[in-house]
Amino acid sequence: MSDATGPEYPEHPDLVAVYATSDTDVLPVIKSLLESVDIPFMVDGEAMIDLFPSHFLGPALHRPRGEARIFVQEDRAEEARALLKEDPQVAQALLAAEAEQGLR
Repeated sequence: MSDATGPEYPEHPDLVAVYATSDTDVLPVIKSLLESVDIPFMVDGEAMIDLFPSHFLGPALHRPRGEARIFVQEDRAEEARALLKEDPQVAQALLAAEAEQGLR
């Protein structure tokens, strides 16, 4: 849903957030992209987006949903952010999230 920029994950201070989403369709794409270039990552909150997927609530209901945050090692963060911004599906999700935030 958004381009995350930290804060650091408390249990792992060497990890930083590079992306956050509540879109159940985008998360597998993000994971696949990072795996394809051997960037180790951790997802926090993945179970929460599965509980309340956006298509279940419908577009008219603008309620806070669970959000998964993707963390990578700090020394790979810029590489991961650049990779994610290049992917059309992830870029489209960013635009949709920005448009949705404008409607609130």
